[in-house]
Amino acid sequence: MRTYFFSRKILLVIGILFLLEACSFNRGFIAPEQPISGNPKTGDIPLYMLGDDVNFPYTVAGHVFVDLSIGYADTPLNFTGKIPDNAKEKLKNLARKIDADAVIGVVNNSFYGWTIATYYASGLAVTRGGQSRVREDIIACLLPLADEQSDEKLVEYDSEVRIIARHVLTSKGYYVLTPAIDAPSGNSSIQALLKNNMSRVTCGMQPDILIRIYADGDETGSGTFKAAAYSLNKSQYIMGGSTPTDPDYVRATVFGGLSGYISAKVSASEMAISKLLSPMPKIAQEVD
Repeated sequence: MRTYFFSRKILLVIGILFLLEACSFNRGFIAPEQPISGNPKTGDIPLYMLGDDVNFPYTVAGHVFVDLSIGYADTPLNFTGKIPDNAKEKLKNLARKIDADAVIGVVNNSFYGWTIATYYASGLAVTRGGQSRVREDIIACLLPLADEQSDEKLVEYDSEVRIIARHVLTSKGYYVLTPAIDAPSGNSSIQALLKNNMSRVTCGMQPDILIRIYADGDETGSGTFKAAAYSLNKSQYIMGGSTPTDPDYVRATVFGGLSGYISAKVSASEMAISKLLSPMPKIAQEVD
């Protein structure tokens, strides 16, 4: 009887894995919310990966991104970081819906946390020409916590914090830039970038919003995250605040031992950063 019971459990687990592998939701989003063309463009829409040269003037029409399913083949152990062809086609179709001519800055924004996991294929839909076009803030630049002189621990912490923040902001509809810690800013504070007019150089393209998250903590896992966001279009700060992590949650090691402590500590960071960035409005609309 016991053997039969465990055999059924094993079959159930295998069935779930096959189901996850087979599922492909591929939900498409456009930000900000805007009219969808009833007669979308036909023909090919070129894709430019992040870092590719874009040798024509353009105007950003919107952020297009695809929320792909996460199945067994997409786990961190064997994830390649490549964007599947079907996701690329989805990005092109989304761009057509807002009469764009190309998608630039295409990037895989995957995140595998202890409490959340997402896999976004993301890019900026653009029209050719540099004409003025009024739009909402959609390009957010997450400034680094660390710099080239920082110790290894802070550099790792910087990566953890900004990956979580990137996930939260992308899910709200923002196209997120994460410049390297050696970006030529001279100083990664918002005030310094504004004073020296270094936003474009530091972030890789002209952002709409500069965001800086500050973090401090101790060996017990408690600490406080602080954040500030400045809109370059509005010339004003649009967000500021702080959120402490929950030390009681960190100490409640669900799995026990070191693994439980680590998972709880990272989960507390995920929840704290999500709460910290909650004032940033959701600007995306699901299209298909």
